[in-house]
Amino acid sequence: MSDFAKGSLGSAALYYASLGWPVFPLVPREKIPLFPKREGGHGVKDATTDVEQVRAWWTSHPDANIGLATGGEGNLYVVDIDGAEGEAALARYGDLPAAPESHTGKGRHLFFTLPGGRNSAGKLGPKIDTRGEGGYVVAPPSVHPNGHRYRWATPPNRANIVPLPEVMAQQLTAVAGSIAPVEGGRSSAVDVVLQGVEEGGRNQALAEYVGRLFATGLRELEVLELARGVNATKFRPPLGSDEVEAVVYSIANAHVRNRTKATAAVSNGTTTPATGPQPMVPVTSEVFDAMLVRAQQPVDALPTMWGTWNRACRMYGGGMGLARGWHVVVAGGAGAGKSLVALNLTAAAVRAGHSVGWVSLEMSREQLLLRLLGISTGRRLVDLEPGSAFDAHAFQSASEELMERMGMAGASLWMAERPSRDLGEVDRLMRDAVEAGCRLIVLDYLQLVSVAEAVKLDDAMRRVSAAVQSLAYRHNVTTLALSQFNRSTTADREAPPSIHGLQGGSAIENDADQVLLIDHTSRKDEGFGHRSFNVLLDKNRHGPAAVVPVQFDQNSLQLIERILPGQRERAA
Repeated sequence: MSDFAKGSLGSAALYYASLGWPVFPLVPREKIPLFPKREGGHGVKDATTDVEQVRAWWTSHPDANIGLATGGEGNLYVVDIDGAEGEAALARYGDLPAAPESHTGKGRHLFFTLPGGRNSAGKLGPKIDTRGEGGYVVAPPSVHPNGHRYRWATPPNRANIVPLPEVMAQQLTAVAGSIAPVEGGRSSAVDVVLQGVEEGGRNQALAEYVGRLFATGLRELEVLELARGVNATKFRPPLGSDEVEAVVYSIANAHVRNRTKATAAVSNGTTTPATGPQPMVPVTSEVFDAMLVRAQQPVDALPTMWGTWNRACRMYGGGMGLARGWHVVVAGGAGAGKSLVALNLTAAAVRAGHSVGWVSLEMSREQLLLRLLGISTGRRLVDLEPGSAFDAHAFQSASEELMERMGMAGASLWMAERPSRDLGEVDRLMRDAVEAGCRLIVLDYLQLVSVAEAVKLDDAMRRVSAAVQSLAYRHNVTTLALSQFNRSTTADREAPPSIHGLQGGSAIENDADQVLLIDHTSRKDEGFGHRSFNVLLDKNRHGPAAVVPVQFDQNSLQLIERILPGQRERAA
């Protein structure tokens, strides 16, 4: 165990195999199999406890990350908790038995056993997934794509590998949308808190209490103040202040999402919450306390495909990607590649484990998926689309790779097929994507949305843009809307575009947190199926403006940031 304690990947893999947990190698600093199906491997099906095979793998590939196969012979069942919202949902199950626990890039894993247990997403609660039969997880001391190491909080041993708690097992088989009762059912969360709560039931009691407060219509800061009060006076001993704030913020976000059914219908092209406009509130020390707590939380950013873009995403993007609640616009002329930018971002999001929803009013689902296959796998589009060069094996291999990648990352992809262009229907589809758990929601494109009452395009775009921006803010997701340039901007081949050239007036730019412009004046054909151009981050509410030099691979449709002379040194 000495090498394992020091972080040797090979020694750790051998140790897991000794526990009866099948392992297999992953690409270094990635979550994908080192030997995928297209290269003759079998992905997770290669997992084994055979000591000689494990030793051979990590002797040949000492930097390979470790994949732990769940289900199967090891009966391993992993509960994946993501961030504060997941922790708040987990608290509803009360105190859990001691079990192996690892810290991941976004949260933590709890390791149990459950023969025949299936994979699930959200069945145990918001931001809680599970991995069972046919699944796998990345094990310490593997390196996350962001450079951080997975690490054990409670290392595994034969004594602490225990069955999944019965209350969780019951919930997994319960009717969707229900929550299994926790032992010691309570008639009133408020009564329980006011009677005093001992160690062991504090998180659960606080979560129920906070949920009741939000249901009465109280605002977030009011709930936070009350939660701090009962924690100080009724909990023995009190929880840490960060725990209290994490519970309040996670339930506040869930409460906003659950208000969808209480939102007034989109009758005139605008979304009006049934609760009415929010009142003015005083800025007090509580506001700054809340800001301090949020700033100390792990960054929850959606990484883009370009490093320069990521670094320009400051504030809650943390210089790592797009933050929740942001509304982003990508603009260009007809045929400039707006959809390709969105599809490349989709591939990056899925790779990082984020679900994506598409509402395309221009292309069919098949057209989008063909392009996404090329972008995600690097294969030539001509081999994937119908025609004389169509390669059925390449198509099947690419589609399996994409689906395997989404399954491994815990991501999903949602698309509407030829939807109505009416704003009310578009708004409904975007909200469906929210309900499906999509972190990124794409609208392609703004000017194709119709608003029956609007006489002028400017009026229509004001309503459409407001609806998309409101969705991002109220449901804590990231929206990406594509936009056309106006005719004068498209026709001017000499001057680079600016945000004033968006078709439909200033509302599109005003509502956006970021506006990216495809610069047609910078286009250069480089031969061998490659073209280069610049993407201008012309407006950025949360950081500096930037220029991203991009190389376009016309075979796979990948958009790759070009590293210019001297840029590598500056980035380092």
